[in-house]
Amino acid sequence: MKKIFNINYLLNIFFIFIYLNYLFFLYRIIQRTNPWIVADWLINYENGLIRRGLFGEIFFWFSEKLNFEILNALFILISILVFIFYYLSLKIIKQANINLIYLLVILSPATFLFNFYDPLTVGRKEILFLTFFAFYIYKIQNEFSFSEKYHFLIFFVIGIFLVLTHELIVFYMFFPLFIKFLVIKEKKYFYINSKSELFFIFGCLIGLSIIIFSPTAFDPNTPKIICEKIITFNVNENICRGVNGAIYYTFLDKSMGHLIISHTFDQIINNNYYNYIFYLLIFIFSILLIFSFVNLPKNKSNFFYLTIFNFFQILILCILFVIVNDWGRYLNIYFIINSLILLKFFCFNQKKLKFFNSIIILFLIVLNLTLWHMPHCCNKNFGNGFLSLKERIEIRIKSSNGYEDKSREFLIKVLSKFDTK
Repeated sequence: MKKIFNINYLLNIFFIFIYLNYLFFLYRIIQRTNPWIVADWLINYENGLIRRGLFGEIFFWFSEKLNFEILNALFILISILVFIFYYLSLKIIKQANINLIYLLVILSPATFLFNFYDPLTVGRKEILFLTFFAFYIYKIQNEFSFSEKYHFLIFFVIGIFLVLTHELIVFYMFFPLFIKFLVIKEKKYFYINSKSELFFIFGCLIGLSIIIFSPTAFDPNTPKIICEKIITFNVNENICRGVNGAIYYTFLDKSMGHLIISHTFDQIINNNYYNYIFYLLIFIFSILLIFSFVNLPKNKSNFFYLTIFNFFQILILCILFVIVNDWGRYLNIYFIINSLILLKFFCFNQKKLKFFNSIIILFLIVLNLTLWHMPHCCNKNFGNGFLSLKERIEIRIKSSNGYEDKSREFLIKVLSKFDTK
């Protein structure tokens, strides 16, 4: 019985559960050739160098050489990336001597349960970012980590690769530099021991410049040519659905600057951005509650640096939030990276924990799990947590786009059992 209620044992079950949930919806999304999610991975350089096309170009080359079904290969690759990310996250969590208070962050709808509450967040390219950051946080031990002879070159190449795969990594490129700053004892040697992290930022900026100044970046024929290439690999043409898919946005319209400005003003005027503050306050409350049990004499300076960096990072993300509709995905990246930093670099004062009633912590965890969730896209209002879970699953399952499968039929039957009509 003790083993069942052991926190480490429960964490293993939790990560197995969210991984299986991820795989289930990933398979469905890929088989239906989702024009946003799947298409984003298959963007390529058939018409020259354009945004988000590097991964697709490499992926098509390997698939052609190995004669492997492209959608199956994509499912396997993403499954492996997600497994690595969850594995590394679990290792980081267990290194922290996990306690109930940490579960406020781990079980938040804004962190690892994000994909569970909203299945359409599954299979997105940000898994590349999360895997990279989780690996970095897990492996870094001291100021000399990632400081060997060729590490700066590797980080430079990774920076270029990630930007050419998905340019929004630029909004998170300072995290490795900040993490290295946390572990350096003598701040005056910061530059000497942070070359890899600085080269990562440099690589990201080079990659962004390549996209912006590419001569084919403004060719309106690009989406059509990319689609024709994808379809030759026996992919359903549903992936190329006009303006309703990722491929349409592969070229940079010359009026893009004007559109971004007008869209930004439209977003600010017509949407309620108080909810962004609500999400941030929930996360900040959880962090402050946790830090009330942290050994502050040892970590006081790091706590100050974490506060300053997050203020700076939020200012950067504010630019992104008013431009894009799928803002929840980018908050999720921010929350997860911060959670892993917290778990890795800060430790508890066990004496203080004894004065805090575990029942109160469990009560807060239940509230955090059930009363709200963070939508990934388009809806500026926060969700109703478990209260709307059945409704959200029904929408995802019943919107089949003509694709039929036994798992869909089974889930519809199960959900019908809960109908109160």
